[in-house]
Amino acid sequence: MDHATQVDVIERWLQMHRSGATQLADDVLEIDTSVYTSADWFAREQQALFREGAVVACLTADVREPGDFVTLDSGGVPIVIVRDDEGQLGAFVNACRHRATQVVHGCGQAKNFACPFHNWTYARDGRLLGQPRSQGGFASLSKDTLGLVALPVAEAHGLVFVRPGGGDTPDVDAIIGAEISRDLDRFDLAGYHVWDRIQREWQCNWKLILDTFTESYHVFALHGASVGPDYPGHVMIYDEFGPHLRIPVPRASILEFDHRPQEEWDLLAHATVQYHLAPNTMVNHTIDHFILWRFEPVGADRTVAEMTMYTPEPRAAHDANGEWAKSMEAWFDLHDAITRDEDYPESERIQRVLGSGRVPTTVLGRNEGAVQHFHRAVRAAVGG
Repeated sequence: MDHATQVDVIERWLQMHRSGATQLADDVLEIDTSVYTSADWFAREQQALFREGAVVACLTADVREPGDFVTLDSGGVPIVIVRDDEGQLGAFVNACRHRATQVVHGCGQAKNFACPFHNWTYARDGRLLGQPRSQGGFASLSKDTLGLVALPVAEAHGLVFVRPGGGDTPDVDAIIGAEISRDLDRFDLAGYHVWDRIQREWQCNWKLILDTFTESYHVFALHGASVGPDYPGHVMIYDEFGPHLRIPVPRASILEFDHRPQEEWDLLAHATVQYHLAPNTMVNHTIDHFILWRFEPVGADRTVAEMTMYTPEPRAAHDANGEWAKSMEAWFDLHDAITRDEDYPESERIQRVLGSGRVPTTVLGRNEGAVQHFHRAVRAAVGG
């Protein structure tokens, strides 16, 4: 994010704070709660957003070196992203061509992939290498036709997009737009390194989680005993870029810029800058690190939430007991704790209420315009 953009964001935010205002949508938006509970609507989302659409799979930092791989699911499709021996990025259906067992789990480094069921082995570029102890049982089939099924994948601006249902290669620039591309390039997102990641399943709809990420109105209440005092979240601004959003969330310390010249203004030192990359990803910059949040819908009322933290320098370059490493670990624990203990449990409680069938609608206020934008973008993509 360049300095001119930071100044613009700070000035807009300060003006609203001075006048006791916030960025307002044109009107309130009533939400039919079946979008959180309906199996039919969930199936439509899965097809339109998570199979046919292009989704963020990971960051370049996750697959930096040959042999680096990550796995994920999207729209019910198991996927593995891997950097091959030539440095090219590949995406494949994570299923052995023999009996459809998932070939690999988690993330890490691999010379090749061996299916755990019968040890069929695949190269980093998806080619079938071997069928051990098969005793000629597959001699009538050519190995050339039994490689992992390739998926369209593209990498740019430190992001990796995949299209789980096949089709055209994702055009990252067209997907995220020029403004977000410029911001991420200035951060040099591709130069970051994985610090740590954690994954848990929650009993709630994926949109309930993102509803919370795309508004800061709740911070003073839900996070009142934790980070709430540091964030005047009732004052909020955001920018729309197609279906995506940029949401800066300043700390109270940003108020000191009201009495300092603009050349000294530094948003990044006093705010979390959130990028919602539709449909289900948040890329957040806080002070000196990034967090990638991915929310995988596995049912109308079930979501796998994955958090990965990235730092500008590799973890291995620092003493684990040094001050920098301790600071990064404290950040990781804080991000995890706030969502694990406060945000996600609240989403689960809401899901249980919605599941009762006694709350037909909820309402998004004019002061929750970014959440409104998110829901309208989902509805536009799914249709109906």
